This record gives sequence, structure tokens and C-alpha cells, in this order.
Amino acid sequence: MLDYVKIGVIAIASLANFFIGAIVFKNNSKNRINVVFLLIATSLGLWGFSLLFYQFPIIFSSFFWIKATYLAASIYVVLILSFSFIFPSPIYRRAWVWGGIFSAIFLTITAWLLYFTNFWIVRVVIDPQKGLQTIWGKGYFLWLGLLWIIMIWIFVNFIIKWRRSLGSQRLQLQYFFLSFIILAISVQVPDVIIPIFFHTTRYFFISALVSFIFSGAVAYSIVRHRLMGIRMVVARSISYSVLVLALGIICSSGLFLVEVFTPSELIPKTNIFISTILVLLISFVFQPLRSFFEKVTNGIFYRHHYDENRLLYDLTLTMSSSLRLNEMNGKLLKKIIGEMHISRGAIVLINHGRIFNLSHAGYKRPPKFSAEDLAELTGRREVVVFDELEESRLKRALRRLGIQVIVPLRTQKKRDNILILGEKLSGDPYTDQDIRLLEVFAPAAAVAISNTISVEQLIQLDELKSEFIAVASHQLRTPLSVARWNFELVLEGAFGHLSPKIRGIVSDTYRALMDLNQGLNNLMIALEIEERKVNMKYDQVDFNKDVLGEALASLKKEIVAKDIKISKKIIFKGLIRLDRHKMVETLKALITNSIEYSPAGSKVEIFVQAIEEDGRRKLFFSIKDQGIGVSLKNQAFIFKKFFRGEEAKELSPNGFGLSLFIARSFIEFHGGRIWLEKGDGKELGATFVFTLPL
Repeated sequence: MLDYVKIGVIAIASLANFFIGAIVFKNNSKNRINVVFLLIATSLGLWGFSLLFYQFPIIFSSFFWIKATYLAASIYVVLILSFSFIFPSPIYRRAWVWGGIFSAIFLTITAWLLYFTNFWIVRVVIDPQKGLQTIWGKGYFLWLGLLWIIMIWIFVNFIIKWRRSLGSQRLQLQYFFLSFIILAISVQVPDVIIPIFFHTTRYFFISALVSFIFSGAVAYSIVRHRLMGIRMVVARSISYSVLVLALGIICSSGLFLVEVFTPSELIPKTNIFISTILVLLISFVFQPLRSFFEKVTNGIFYRHHYDENRLLYDLTLTMSSSLRLNEMNGKLLKKIIGEMHISRGAIVLINHGRIFNLSHAGYKRPPKFSAEDLAELTGRREVVVFDELEESRLKRALRRLGIQVIVPLRTQKKRDNILILGEKLSGDPYTDQDIRLLEVFAPAAAVAISNTISVEQLIQLDELKSEFIAVASHQLRTPLSVARWNFELVLEGAFGHLSPKIRGIVSDTYRALMDLNQGLNNLMIALEIEERKVNMKYDQVDFNKDVLGEALASLKKEIVAKDIKISKKIIFKGLIRLDRHKMVETLKALITNSIEYSPAGSKVEIFVQAIEEDGRRKLFFSIKDQGIGVSLKNQAFIFKKFFRGEEAKELSPNGFGLSLFIARSFIEFHGGRIWLEKGDGKELGATFVFTLPL
């Protein structure tokens, strides 16, 4: 029964090698890597069938087939050496020549030892206890030494390539290493170690069982690109192959121990019993072993996995919360290359064939692109992956620039912006998950970039406006100061006595100049507030005396002119920490507002007290007048910059609409809040209230 199992397994493994070689060759019959691999898979298949006929010589003798087996193995090793020079990319053209010379010498010596001498294979015999046995001569060790030289050469070639490789090439080499090591161990144990140390060649067939692991893994490394599904297949293939190998070792070890420690006359009956025991043992250990090997392979193949949905959420949050282009692009790049473990990346924004904005991360110096480079990189509709391109101008440009992926950031109006990414830090290629995430991210990023550019243009216009206002205000203040000083000299009689009529005209002009000067001052303060250039100077002050008292004293002339009755109710005594100058200006704005829009002889009520609010002591201030009030529709806009209600404009056409905006800003800078006591808009007067922390 075991013979039939052995025949079936060896035949299936050998046919699998032929089949895998044909698939790879059909995938790209013009690629010499695929051609050489077809020859490798073919030599493995011939090796397997030679071993099969060695065990069961239907035609010719076992002596003939063991020579064919070693010849196929020698050809296989020579082909692997050739493969190491060209896979995944060619290296060392001079070394090819030496490799070819050494391979020719090796094959010549192999053929000479096998077919023209008996120094290697002396004979094949059937031992009553050990079964089919191959008797070696000293030539075997000569061949084995040459074989190991070639295998070391192969390892050196691939180690050098692995150290220099990136992306999919590194992963391909990892697959090759793993499969080659498995095959080397699987062949060395039954074909070299056991025969030399235990003096039996009965287990030659085991090496044929695992040969398809090597060809299968290398086949995947040739034809695969970035598909996660293939990575999963490779991971599972390796885990199951190692599992099969482990189970095979269990069976072989059991049978080997039976043969060593059981008398020859009891071996047939004992084999049946031991086979049954081994089957039961395998049924118990299969599931735990499978779980263990799957866990190990998952750790190797999925060590850089990330949460795709979480990353998309974080990127969307960044795009929705940033108004500055460089800030947003920098955050996006940092998030992408950090989560996806990418070496470097850049967002390139292009207008009329020229770069107008470049954000980059991971580069030692900003990347530079010629006009030809931009022409090659832009205009794409889909994500471009370096590893998936055929050799072309674009691929050569990407290789020279160190770019692995191009992500077009296209909108209906803008089609040239791109996101470029370098290789992964692990050397792994970009997976299907990576590309899917970038495809989802790209349209949203393109729109966000377009919107942010529009917002920045508006901000730049606003900054230009502010700069113009600042320059204009500065230019106006100098002549205004000169005019004010001259008018003050005239009003003081420095140029002689003025008639009442002329004095009235000069006084009106002087007041208009002072109003314009105050308006320009407010305009400059408003610009400082918007640009966050306001400097706060805090001191401990007496609010009633140093702030309210000073504000009322500076407005005494206006109060007297309109015969305004100021009513004060102060239930607060003590010091408060604030910016005295700015708080005086705040109270002056509120008191002036009440005086200006109240009828002559009316009353203005001021109330100050300490209150408890939200568990904290606060200063409460309110000012109530009997003026025109604020209409219901204007109450929501009263603290907006440049806003003035219709009634206010009719009563006082002059004004910039900035005093209440400045008052609110100064209050908020102190950590307080200000509001208008809302009514139905029909009653006379307005009440403004603010609180400050004590």
C-alpha cells in the first residue's frame, strides 16, 4: 500500500513541476527568466520521474535511473546558477562567463563520473533489511564538493541582489530564498546526511516530494506583482508545504525507526501496525500544526498591515480641517508614508507645465523634475505602479527619479497634479490594499487641494487688502496730524482772533479730522486683531478708578455737550488683572456708542458688580442707554467688522463700524465675553453686557 502512495505522490509532484513551468513560460514566453525557469521546472520534473523509475524500474534498471537522477539534479543546479545571474534582474556580466565555464566543467565531470567510470555509482542492490540501496564510490564526494561550490555561489548572488533590491524584487528574492532553503534542506537530509551517517539510500524519494515547493514559490515570485490574493496564496502554499514536510518527516522517522530497531522477519507486520499508529498521530497533530505554520507565515507576509478605513478617516479629517495648502499637504504626506511605511513621497502641483507648489517628505533634498519628466509623469488617469510597467520611457524615468507609484490628483478643471511615492521601507511591493486606498484617496485629495488653493487665493486677496489699508492709513495719518496741529493752533488764537462764524467752521472741520483720525486708528487696530499681532500687557488695576474713571474722564466733553446723565451703580471693589489701555478703549467704545446714539439730556446707566458664573468669580459690567436701540434683524451682526445698522447710519453718517468689533475682540482676549441684551427690537435703548474673569 505504501508503494502505491509513494508512486502517486512522486508522480503528482513531478507533474506539478512540469505544469508550473508551462504556466510561467506561457505567462511571458519571450522573457529569458521565464524560459530558464521552464528548464528548471522541467529538470525538477525529470528528476522526480527518474527517482520514481529508480524505485520502480518499469523499463531499464534502477542502475540506469539513479544515474539519470543525478544527471537531472546536476543540470538543475547549473540552471539555478544561471537563474541567479538573471533573476529578478541581470548582474555581473563578467561573472556569467566564469559561471558558464564552471558549469561546463561541472557537467563534464558529472557525465564522466556517471557514464564512463565506476568511481561514483558502483552498483544498485536490494538489501533484505534496507531495501533498494545505491553503493557510492569516492567520486560521489568529488561531485558533492563541486555541487556545494555552486550552491554557495547561488546564495552569494542572491544575497547581494537582495541587499540591493527594493519593492517587488526584494519580495521575489525572499520567496526564492525561503523555497530554496526548504528544498536544500529537504534534499540534503535524505540524499546526503542519512546515506552518509546511517548508510541507507532508502529515502531518496523524499526529495522529490518537496521539489514542487521550490518551483511553485519561485513561479509566484516571477508572475506576481502586487495582488494581496497572490500573497495570501503564497503564504498558505508555504505553510501547507511546510506542514506536509513536517508530516512527511513524522512518517519517515517512524518507518526509519521501525526498520532500525525491528527484526527483519517482523518488518511487514510491524509496518502495518506502525502505519496505522502514524495515521492516527497525524490526524491529531494536523490541525495544531496547520494553525502554527499559518501563524508563522502570516507574521512574515502581513507584518506591515494597517487599518485601511482608519487611515482614510484620518486623511479625510486632515483635508477637512486644513485651510493652508502647504500645511495640509505636509500632514497628508506624513500620514501616508508613516502608516504605509513608505520611504518618501511628494505632492506636485502643476500649472501650465510648471510646478507652482511642491510638498515633500522623506527626501534629503527637494526633488527636481525637468519639463520632460513632468510630461512623462502627468496626464495619467489611473494609478501607475512601477513594478507593473513594461520597459518604456516612463519606467526608465521612474527608475531614475526613484518613484514607485504615481497617483493622479485629477478634477474636471485640473488634471496635472500628482502624488508620487517611493519604495516601501520594508522593500515590499505595493499591495492591492495600498492601491485601493490610494484610488479612493485621490479624488477627495484633488478636490481638497483645489478648494484649499481657492481659499488661499481669497486669503491672499484679503492680505493684500489689509496691506493696502495699512499703507493707506499710514500715508493718511501724517497729513492728518499736520492738519490737526494747525487747526488746534488756529482755535487757540495763535494766528489772531476768529469771528464766531469762522470759529464754528474751523471747529466743525477739526471735529471731522478727529473723527477720521479715530477711524484710521480703529482700522489699524482691527488689522492687528485679524493678524493676531495684538500685544497684551497685563497689570493689577483698580477697575473703577483706573479703567472706568479714565474712560469717563476722557469723554467728559462729549457727555457735557449732549447733557447726558451718567448713572453709576458699582458693587465691586478691588483689583483686577487686565490690559489697562485696551480695557479703557473698550469702555470708551461702549460709552461713546451710548452717547452718540442717545438723544440730548437722556440717561446712561452703568452697573458693575462681582458675580459667580460656572463656579468662578467674574466681573459683570453693563451699560444701558435710551437711544435708538438695535433692530431685531441687526442684533446678530452688531459685533461684526464694518457693520452699521440703517438707523445708526441715518443718525451719524460718519464711522467705520469697527468700535464694537474691537471691543468684543479685546474682551475675548481677556478671556471674557460680551453680548447685547436682546429684546423685540421695538423698545428704545440698548444694553451691552460683558464679563471678565477675576
